[in-house]
Amino acid sequence: VATAFIFCIVTLVDDTMLSKRARVQVVVFVCLVMGVTGLFLPGVVGMFFFPYDANGAGFVDLRNEWRAIYGGFGVITAVLLHQFGNDFSKGAGVRFTISTAFFGMAAGRVVSVLIDGLPGMWPIAFFFTECTLGELLRF
Repeated sequence: VATAFIFCIVTLVDDTMLSKRARVQVVVFVCLVMGVTGLFLPGVVGMFFFPYDANGAGFVDLRNEWRAIYGGFGVITAVLLHQFGNDFSKGAGVRFTISTAFFGMAAGRVVSVLIDGLPGMWPIAFFFTECTLGELLRF
């Protein structure tokens, strides 16, 4: 639902309706939620999106991966964007780098589809979220 809402905002409004500052703040919010959730609830979030046996092999590895990718990346991205994203002269490089990272994540999902076939609902939703967040920072 949140992904669809963000995607609609980006596709249906132009720069006059959603300020550049608001675009950055949307990405800050999403990254902060992703990061804090990834750091402090990796098992719960992982089980929600990708069901697995919590007592099975690899559970510690999965939580470690979730904290690193979603937790650490999300929090530091939110911090960088909050600090520099609205400084339209100094923040251009930060916005470009983070935008490119989101598009890179989406591209990795495309490669995965080509290799493994169509995924479930959540990876598709994440693909659109990554594209939307990347696009929000392109200005």
